[in-house]
Amino acid sequence: MYFSCTPWFDFTALTNEHALDKDDTVPRLAWGRWYEEKGRWWVHLSVEVNHRLVDGLHIGQMKEALDAEIAALAQRPGVV
Repeated sequence: MYFSCTPWFDFTALTNEHALDKDDTVPRLAWGRWYEEKGRWWVHLSVEVNHRLVDGLHIGQMKEALDAEIAALAQRPGVV
């Protein structure tokens, strides 16, 4: 698993440098800076996977789990 974070700036699109090898199976996740807009906190997430191993269903399930973790974290005193 490859993780990257750019806490200094936000992004709307991101591509990680890697060889275009059909056998590359390393999932790549990256996120930018958190920001507040209209009373809500946001962060953009980039997900790059090999479609032979991961389907959109799996990415959707991961996003739902991540949303739940972030919501639980936001309920902790002093976090936000």
